[in-house]
Parts: sequence; structure tokens; C-alpha cells
Amino acid sequence: MSIVLIAGVAAASFDGLTGVGINYEYRDGENMWGLSSQTFGYVGTCPVEYFIGINADFAFSDVSDFTIGMIVGPSYRYVFQNVPMSIDVAVGLSLSGEWIDADDFFGLGIGGYLGATYYMTDSIALMLGCTLGYDMLAVDLNTGDCSFYGNFYVSPSIAVGFRY
Repeated sequence: MSIVLIAGVAAASFDGLTGVGINYEYRDGENMWGLSSQTFGYVGTCPVEYFIGINADFAFSDVSDFTIGMIVGPSYRYVFQNVPMSIDVAVGLSLSGEWIDADDFFGLGIGGYLGATYYMTDSIALMLGCTLGYDMLAVDLNTGDCSFYGNFYVSPSIAVGFRY
């Protein structure tokens, strides 16, 4: 009985926000554009919960060159008192797949997100943010070889957020 009651209270006070937008990405010397999604979840008044960010980017020069990246980790949200706005910071594990030229690989590293959210209504928000990451380990998808890899990426984005 108490487990059901606790789960019901947690579900009633859940504050989630998912943003869908466009982004620019500079990765491994390549200029890319694409779609981005950031999802935050907070329970009750606790400012620390989870973040999931996903980017799908295509090269300006050749759309057959693309990457898919994801960052999963804890996030922190600071909500301003007199303005319908928050600042979100997240750090986590970075997973990426890159299919550029013949260099197809799966990357593992560390990444983060820093962004501002302006709540236009109770349900809709404007999100401006930037994802940063560093892939440290790579598995070549053609040969299966695993190696250390230094690949830094930065990806500013603008999105429309949906609060639930």
C-alpha cells in the first residue's frame, strides 16, 4: 500500500520537459547540421534529476555523412523566481555513432549540456543550449578494432520545449 502511495505522489509531482529543435555541430573538422532533442525530468522540488540528449547531424558537404549522438546523465536545474525561466546543466556518458567517409565508428566518452529555458506558457517553452562532448574510445565498425580516440564536438541548438 505504501509503495503505491509513494509512486502516486511521485507521479503527481513529476516535472518533465522535452525539446525538439535544430542544431549546428562541429565534429572532427566537419561542419554539420541536424535535429536535436533534450529531455529533462525532475520529481517534486528536487533540482537534480536526469537528462537525455540526442542529436542526429548531417554534413553540409555530403548528407550521406552523418552522426547520431546521445548523452545520458544527471542534470541540475536552477529556476528563477521572478522570471519564467530556468538554467539547466547536465553531465554524463556520451555515446555516438559516426558514418563519415569510410571512417564508420562507435564512440564512447563524456559530454555535457548547458542551456536556458524560457517558459512561454505552462506547457510550451523556448530552449537555447549547447552540447559539448569528447569521445575518448572508438570501435571501428568496419574492422572491430578498439582504440583511444580524441574527438571533441560542440553543438549549439534552439528548440521548442513541451512541458508535461
